[in-house]
Amino acid sequence: MASGSDSTAAAAASPAATVSPTPAGTASADIQTLTDLAGLDAAARTITVANEDFGSWMMELFANPDKYAGFTVTVTGYVYKDSTALAADQFVPARLMMYCCVADLSPAGLICHYDDTAKLEADSWVTVTGTLFIGTRDYDSGQKVVPMLEVSTVQAAEAVEGYVYPY
Repeated sequence: MASGSDSTAAAAASPAATVSPTPAGTASADIQTLTDLAGLDAAARTITVANEDFGSWMMELFANPDKYAGFTVTVTGYVYKDSTALAADQFVPARLMMYCCVADLSPAGLICHYDDTAKLEADSWVTVTGTLFIGTRDYDSGQKVVPMLEVSTVQAAEAVEGYVYPY
């Protein structure tokens, strides 16, 4: 992830923050204007993030969280926990994102609210399904709106090789 001032990167590595859901949603008239990324089923309000589309979907969701609030999202990543940046009931199904070079590799993904986070083994690979909601996080540059998942299921998954690129 990039620095805390970059709201398009996952919020996981930011300083400890207050997280609060805010209401939002996609009006049915906007369904046709969402995106042409693979994995979107606008009629069913679902997004299945394929491994090869992880970076593109993260950029889309962070740029337009209000368009996808209420959608069911399925995504695979390794369990990232950070007690200095996340609450005890939060984790990120993360992938390592590279913006420029190996030196800037950072975990990226959606912050997940999950009551059983403590039972998840850090760095294990999981596929998460949940409902996207809009939360807020405090960064050095101020409060930012970020997409988050209210988790409904977590399943063990095979590790995904390689890095993610945001473009």
